[in-house]
Amino acid sequence: MFTTNHFITGTPQAHSIFLPDAEYSLALDCLVKACTDILLIRNDTKQVLLGKRRVFPQPDWWCLGGRMRPGETVTTSVLRLLKNEVSLNVDEKFNLPRIRTICTHSYVWGMRKQLPEENGTSDLVCMMSVELTKEEAESIKELDKNEYSSHRWVHPQNVVLGKWDDETPQDFHPALKKGCLNLLAMWKWDELNILLQKRESVGDKEIVDK
Repeated sequence: MFTTNHFITGTPQAHSIFLPDAEYSLALDCLVKACTDILLIRNDTKQVLLGKRRVFPQPDWWCLGGRMRPGETVTTSVLRLLKNEVSLNVDEKFNLPRIRTICTHSYVWGMRKQLPEENGTSDLVCMMSVELTKEEAESIKELDKNEYSSHRWVHPQNVVLGKWDDETPQDFHPALKKGCLNLLAMWKWDELNILLQKRESVGDKEIVDK
């Protein structure tokens, strides 16, 4: 339903480096970062993982993710971040592809972690979903304590509705709601495709009812 195309021209070589804080702050003042945000999904409950961030630009509930490195595809970026952030080595294939594009977002943040904080930062983001087995999901005991104070699993439809699964209200960021809404649309698209493949046996009425 949604795709992220990756085109390579020539023979580029990976040359990712980490800038000193002062230089990185200057880069943030003049460049838009490319990032991957990741909605982790438990395949047994269809819940997504959110973490309560401690730091700017979004010190609130958010999904996992981070900056892309030069030469990475969105998929290789996701695989690296999962290994670094939750110690998961995820095989790219799992029935349907485990790693799928949900949407793209443009973010402009009023604050940032790096000094001067009030200069803010801008991101262009590919939001991706990754389906986890029950065992993989349960292996995630905690997130990086320097960046997250806690984490919770929640059904995406409740994120859209602005509440936790126990009905407690929660004012989630509009971008997070949009990502979960697109995830729900993708699941519905999958259901319709399966029904269309079985059209002769299920009939048009069941397809319309879906």
